[in-house]
Amino acid sequence: MMAENYGKRLLTFVDSLNVPYFYEPSFKLMAGSLLSDRFLLILYLPALKGGEQQLIHRLALQLNMPNDFRDAISEQVVGLRELIVGFDGRDKGSICKLYVEDPIHSVGTESQKIFTAYKWQPESVNTKSVDSYYLAAVTSRADILAGIRRLSNGRETQGFYAASELLFLASKLTLDELFYMEVEDQTQTRSSFDIRFYDAELDLQQAMPVVYDMANYFDVSIAAIDKLLAAEKNKKLGHLSSGIGRDGEEFVTFYYGVQAG
Repeated sequence: MMAENYGKRLLTFVDSLNVPYFYEPSFKLMAGSLLSDRFLLILYLPALKGGEQQLIHRLALQLNMPNDFRDAISEQVVGLRELIVGFDGRDKGSICKLYVEDPIHSVGTESQKIFTAYKWQPESVNTKSVDSYYLAAVTSRADILAGIRRLSNGRETQGFYAASELLFLASKLTLDELFYMEVEDQTQTRSSFDIRFYDAELDLQQAMPVVYDMANYFDVSIAAIDKLLAAEKNKKLGHLSSGIGRDGEEFVTFYYGVQAG
């Protein structure tokens, strides 16, 4: 019996809504693995004209969302401008994700939570987690790199090196444009960060030396990278996400080429 393709199901469902949305692909590097069946969808909720809660209930049915997640998200989604829905395809259990935005206040001297992310395996709904995304209060690029070190207990991980190189390439971006976030989960088994690079107007081609370095470290073939990105290298680098996953393994993810759906 073939496994349900929840990624395809999600795309078909969102297309049927007839609301504006954006599609953002990504690829994730881990030890010996290149994961590319993954994407984010950013939905424009005002087009639903008050149907946000109904949307969550319909998404819950489509993606086998845990009931407690459905109920929590339904309470939070009314009046939001955007909703981010993600899919991460894997051989050993795909992951669906839903990001609910918190209002952003003026950035001060303390971090502030800007997203609550609900993540679950639709084939096994008891495998689930809730992550909090914080906009970190940083005053320099050195603060960003220090934060990345802190997240990995002082180690300079591959994510640290990738961030260092990309920050150099994006030297003209302000801290606000970089939008550096740190991620925590309820069980404290995962720590990661995310840096946005879209405003740097960097093509993936310009970032390929960094991508190749990461591939070599994770023992992923350059041929596989080139095959995946053969028609993508002129698209814009979006953001870098990296850290230590719940399995204790390091990962580096590149998002790119956001486009209207």
